[in-house]
Amino acid sequence: MRVNDVDVVIVGMEQVLQAPLARLFTTGKTRYLLLLHDGQGHLGEDSLISRSLRQMQLAHVSGLIVLSDFVRDQVAQDPRLSMLPIFQTRYPANVVDPDASYPMRTLPRDRPVALGMFGRAVAYKGFDLAIEACKKLRAAGTPVTLTIIGKGLKQLVGNVDADWFRVEDRWIAEDEVLAILQSFDVILLPYKEASQSGVLAECTALGIPAIVTPVGGLPEQVNEAKCGIVSEAISGASIADAVLTLIETPGKYEECSRNGISSSHTSLSWEIVRDEVAQAISSIAILDRDTDAV
Repeated sequence: MRVNDVDVVIVGMEQVLQAPLARLFTTGKTRYLLLLHDGQGHLGEDSLISRSLRQMQLAHVSGLIVLSDFVRDQVAQDPRLSMLPIFQTRYPANVVDPDASYPMRTLPRDRPVALGMFGRAVAYKGFDLAIEACKKLRAAGTPVTLTIIGKGLKQLVGNVDADWFRVEDRWIAEDEVLAILQSFDVILLPYKEASQSGVLAECTALGIPAIVTPVGGLPEQVNEAKCGIVSEAISGASIADAVLTLIETPGKYEECSRNGISSSHTSLSWEIVRDEVAQAISSIAILDRDTDAV
């Protein structure tokens, strides 16, 4: 940092082992800009140790970038963080090629609709709600399958003996992600709490319509891109109803797919994110040292 005369260190994802090093990010004139994904710890992830390490890191932050209105509101309610300069951008797709042209998707005619969940296996993601929703759909005569892929699933999902249900409990390499997501017709995010979702951002860019629960920043992402449906409640029955609306309303599925692809090249494009992050960096770089928060 000294050799290269660094003005701003920007960290794209906080993690606990980074905390002891955070003070080095403000050496001399250098400022520390943190992209804050979560306003507070998620269910199953929060602990006294993680909170202490997070406070250690945030004590040295010069400014924050958030990815949703929901997290910005959470930050505003925290007396320590609300004193910091807060900047905002949106969650773009990171794995999907931003210059690629993905085709609009259509519902399958010769097989059941493939519902999918993908990502870290943690308690707040509502795997039980997804299974309940699929059971209700199938009991009502709607042919769907459910695939859940991620590390640590077995202890959260339990045993469901059904030919329409598949679990892959394993770590997923980055070069597998696109093919896995593209094997889904609909991405399910039946979360019980949330900030915003990177999986949703990827599926939006791929034109894979989403069903999300009305929690955190998920409705913001879906409503801005018009790429899916927000369920009325956090329940299996409500999620099942949302799936039915998506796949049985004429043209709805195709509309959501088309809107998602379009938004990834416009309001959610990397060009927009680049400009918003660049503005945050410039603003932090010229702040008077006396205005820095402790």
